[in-house]
Amino acid sequence: MAKTLPNLCAYVCLWYGFNMRYNVGNKMLLKSLPAVVIAARVQVACGEQQNGGGSPCSSPATPATSVMGRDEANESWQQRRLSETLVVVPIPSSEACNGTIRHLTCLKIIITSTSGGLRWDGEMSGPLCRELKAGRNQKLLPHANVGLCLQVKGHVGAVVKLQGNAGNAAETFQRSAGASEAKQFFQLLPGKPRVVSRKSLAVSGFPERYSRPAKAIDPSWEEAWSAAMAWNGNLGNLVWSYGAESLINPYQSAWFASRSDWAAALPDALVVATANLLYIPDGDGPLPKNVEGMSRDLDRIAREFNVPSLLLGIGLQAEIRDDQDINTAIHALHFHDVSVSMLTAFASRAPPAGIAVRGNVTSHLCRKAGIAACVPLGCPSFTINRASNLGAVLQHQWARVVQKHDAHAPSLKIAINLPQLERGQRFHEGVYDILIKTYTEFKIYTEYDAIVVLQSAYDRPQLQKRFRKAGVKWETSRIKFFVEVQAWMHELQQVDFVIGCRIHGTMAGVAAGAAALILPTDFRTLEMAQAMHLPSVSGAELNALKVETFDLSELIKKVAARHDFHAFERTRRAAIQTYSDMLRGMDLEIHPELLHVLGDND
Repeated sequence: MAKTLPNLCAYVCLWYGFNMRYNVGNKMLLKSLPAVVIAARVQVACGEQQNGGGSPCSSPATPATSVMGRDEANESWQQRRLSETLVVVPIPSSEACNGTIRHLTCLKIIITSTSGGLRWDGEMSGPLCRELKAGRNQKLLPHANVGLCLQVKGHVGAVVKLQGNAGNAAETFQRSAGASEAKQFFQLLPGKPRVVSRKSLAVSGFPERYSRPAKAIDPSWEEAWSAAMAWNGNLGNLVWSYGAESLINPYQSAWFASRSDWAAALPDALVVATANLLYIPDGDGPLPKNVEGMSRDLDRIAREFNVPSLLLGIGLQAEIRDDQDINTAIHALHFHDVSVSMLTAFASRAPPAGIAVRGNVTSHLCRKAGIAACVPLGCPSFTINRASNLGAVLQHQWARVVQKHDAHAPSLKIAINLPQLERGQRFHEGVYDILIKTYTEFKIYTEYDAIVVLQSAYDRPQLQKRFRKAGVKWETSRIKFFVEVQAWMHELQQVDFVIGCRIHGTMAGVAAGAAALILPTDFRTLEMAQAMHLPSVSGAELNALKVETFDLSELIKKVAARHDFHAFERTRRAAIQTYSDMLRGMDLEIHPELLHVLGDND
C-alpha cells in the first residue's frame, strides 16, 4: 500500500492530462474526477498484480481493452450530448406553418418504432417555419423541404438542432438537421430503423388540392349546386381520389399533378388514380371516345416516362341484365384491345402485384388478357379511416342503430344517397321508390331526422321531380352536397345510419365511422361491395324488396345480425398491407398512419 498512494496520484495526473490533450479538439473533458480515480486505481492494481505475477491483468489484451473502454465511454458521452442538442418538431405535411406552406416534404425520413431518448418539442415550430420561409417573398409557398425527419408510430417531425443547454431558458433554435446528418442521428435510435429518401411523383387523378377551386363554392349559395357541377359532375369522385392521395406518405413524396411540370420534374415514379376506365361496350362496339382517349393517353405516358408505375382504383364498367346469369355473362366478357395495351404498359413497370383493381371480376378479366399484376382491393377510399379496428367500430355503430330503433330514440338520424343512372338512361325504380319512402317516413315522424346527399348532376332534377310526384316538400336544409371530403365526412359523423346505392356515398359513411348499408343496383357497385366486404343487400334479395311492405327497421336488424365485421376488418387490413407492399416495390412508403394501423413501424 506504501507504493500505491504515490502511484495512484501519479496515474491520476497523467491519465487526466492525457485525456485533456486527447479530447481538447472536441472540447469534451471528463466531468467526474471520481471516475478518473477509479480508472487509475484499476490500472495501479493491475500494475501491482503484474509485479506479483499470475494476474489476469497480465493478458496482452488488457491495454487494448482499457482503450476500448475509454473510447466507448467517449462515444456514449458524445451520443448523450448529441441527443441533448436535438429535438423533433412535429409539423404537418399539408398546410404547414399555419397554412403558409401547402406541401412540406423531407429529403430523408428515418422510420422507427421509438424515438428513444429524443424529445418532441412543438415550441420550436415557429423558428423552424421562419427558417423554411427565409428569403422567399411569397406569402403562400406551394412547397418546402426539411432535410431530416423522424417517423414514429404514425407521427412525423422535423429533426432540429439546438444551441444552449437542453431544458434551460437559454436553449434556442440553431437550424434544422440536414439529410447528410442522417447517419449520425441514426446511431441514437434503438432497434433497426429504416431510412427512406424523398421521391418526385408524377400523379394523375389526385384531388386538385393546390388550386382548390372548391374553396370558392359555398353550398349555402343559391347557385352553389350549378357551380359544383360545373367544377365536377360527380362529387363521388372526390372520395376515391382523396382515398388514393391519402394512401401515400406525403412527407416522402413531392407530387407533380400538372403535366407541364412532369418533364421538368424528372419523376421517380408515376401514380395514376382512376375509376371505371375498363369499359366493356355492348357487343363488339367501340369504346366511348372519352374512355378511348384517356386509355391511349395513359398508355403513352407510362411508356414515355418508363419509370415505376402504379394504377389505383381502376375498375370494370359493364352492363349485365337482370335476366342474365351472372357467371355466364362474366365468362363472355373481355377487355377491349385499347384497355389491354394500357394495362400492359403499367404492368410491365409495376411491382409483381402492382395494379389495384376494384374487384374479383376485374382481376379475372386481367388474367384472361394475360395480365397477372391486377389485385382486387376495392376502392382506395377503403383506407381513409385510420381506426386501429374499424370493423369493431362499425359493429358497435350497427348495434347502436338497432338499439335506437327498438327504443324509438328521438335522436336517430339517417343519410340517403340516391340510385345512379344506368345504361339506357334509366334508374332502378323500385329502389328509388323505397328511398323516397324512407325519407318521407323519417321526415313525417318528428322523432326521426333524414337528409339526402346529392352527388351527380342528374340527382337534383330527378329528386325534385319525384318529390313533386309524391307530394313531399323540398327543404334545402335537408338536401346536402359536398365539395370537400372532410366536410362530407364531418356531416356523416353526425349521422347514425347511411343507406343508398352510391358506392362513394357509402364509403364516405364508412370513412366517417357510421353504420352504412349499400344497395348495389349495378354490377360495378356490387363488385366493389363484395371486394371490401361491405354490409349490403343485392341480387334477388334486393329485387324482392317492395315499397309497399318495406320496413327499414327489420332490414337493419337482419343485416346487423348476419354481417361478419371481423371478416370486414381482415379484408381491410389485407388491403392496406397490399397497398404498402405495392408502394415499397416502387421505393415509396404508405402513409405513416396506415403503417401504424398495421403495427409495422420500422
